[in-house]
Amino acid sequence: MQSRILAMILAMSHKFLSDEQINEFLEVMEMNKVYEAIEKKGWEKGIARGIEKGMEKGILKTAENMLKEDVDINVIKKVTGLSEKAIMNLKK
Repeated sequence: MQSRILAMILAMSHKFLSDEQINEFLEVMEMNKVYEAIEKKGWEKGIARGIEKGMEKGILKTAENMLKEDVDINVIKKVTGLSEKAIMNLKK
């Protein structure tokens, strides 16, 4: 519960606190294990988002390459999981 409250305070702080107050708040939180947990979770989410975006780019590149090789759109859909509309947009 404490970590949720601190996370909400941090998220909303930009609306109510000056930059100096935010920095003071962050300094106090840095001394707190809850901050470490919040920071770690954010880091992990960032890594997960990066991996996800990289995979999406790889799928799109694969579909583009398959289009260049004149692979049937139904095969591209099956292999990549992309919709026909998404594949047709790549074709343009």
